[in-house]
Amino acid sequence: MEPFDQTQQAPPSVPSTIPEPQAHVVSTWLRTQPRLRVAEEIDAYNPNNAGDRAYAKREHAENADNDNFFHVSADLNRDGLEDFAVVLVDREKEKRNSLASRSGSLNQQALDAYFSAAIAVFNGPFRAGDAPAFFQESIGVPSGSLLWLGDSGVCIGPPGSSCSMLVPAGAGYSLQLGP
Repeated sequence: MEPFDQTQQAPPSVPSTIPEPQAHVVSTWLRTQPRLRVAEEIDAYNPNNAGDRAYAKREHAENADNDNFFHVSADLNRDGLEDFAVVLVDREKEKRNSLASRSGSLNQQALDAYFSAAIAVFNGPFRAGDAPAFFQESIGVPSGSLLWLGDSGVCIGPPGSSCSMLVPAGAGYSLQLGP
């Protein structure tokens, strides 16, 4: 992991469900990634559908052992130190997706915009200024990119589903796509 240049920008906001020092680490890194934001609970479901919200919360509570839809914290690379993974949303793709869905056009540009979720993994010990050990854009849509711990690593997808797996690979991680 190489440190990155910090700018004078104010740190981006991070949901209160992400504890310190993890919140500070991801917030500091996001200063260099202005088009990204940390995914929030509302990204997990249709905010205009109370039933969708209740279903998402119930499924997550029953099948995942973390409190946040888009954040897991554990010894992900099995080195004895706590690490964390966080889902991010590309604001530019999110905006294009919103415009395309309102206009009713479903072309390749709209499909590309649809995959607005990204994932970043930070290895412990945590230091502000560290870049992620793993970063991958366009992993899917935020509502389908929920994080939970499985037996073999971090699962990316709705809890209890067949999911993509984020597994340790040398000094970083690899993303193994689900079926």
